[in-house]
Amino acid sequence: MLTSRVKAFIGVSIVISIIIALHYLGVLNGVEQSVRAVMSVPSGFVYKKTHQFASEGEQQHAQDTARAAFDSAKFILLSEENESLRRQLNFISKTPYSSIGGDIIGQDVEPVGNTIIINRGTHDGIENGQPVIAYDGIFVGKIVRTEESTAVIRLLHDGQSKVAATILNNDHSIGIVEGGYGISVRMNFIPQNEHVSPGDVIITSGLEKGIPRGLVIGRVEAVEKEAYQPFQKAILSTAADFEHLVTVSVITGI
Repeated sequence: MLTSRVKAFIGVSIVISIIIALHYLGVLNGVEQSVRAVMSVPSGFVYKKTHQFASEGEQQHAQDTARAAFDSAKFILLSEENESLRRQLNFISKTPYSSIGGDIIGQDVEPVGNTIIINRGTHDGIENGQPVIAYDGIFVGKIVRTEESTAVIRLLHDGQSKVAATILNNDHSIGIVEGGYGISVRMNFIPQNEHVSPGDVIITSGLEKGIPRGLVIGRVEAVEKEAYQPFQKAILSTAADFEHLVTVSVITGI
């Protein structure tokens, strides 16, 4: 004789079999669609919330990543600026010059020129013709235009740039260093009979009003000599990295 538990199991199995058969015969399509419609509301809500939380998490991660990159870049820039200022102050402290530091805030728009703008001007004592240095007394250019709170610096490699210079060789050769429209820097008017070699250091000569002697310009890369000419030329590699200047110092008195 069958127990009540066995009878219940058989009954449930029969009901399940009938439901499966009706599903495949399509009899339950209307009922199934109604159930899906009812269940779509809570399931859609759960799906939306789940993706909303995931999206918010991704956004937060992206924001954290961007913030970390910004902080890292800011730290590097501050470190470079502090190093530049430290070297300039160290140089100035060992000389009798008076100077004022400035931050580079832009590049002047000129078709063939190489100029930068600093956040110092006439109210800071800046005047045209004053020399500008970076790092350990490296000459980068001269002030060529001033306003009350800004000034324009013509960089050494600008096509209109000129400065009296000396080569630290046995002859202490003198000449004029001129820019070549950002392409090259040359020292012209070097006496033909004087010995100039690649690697020789070039500094400002002090023979130009307002420009002290000893500011580093660069080194000789190559020498150009032509027979029967009174002067020779030297192609230079500049000591200043003009593309990465952040701060400079203007020598206001010598």
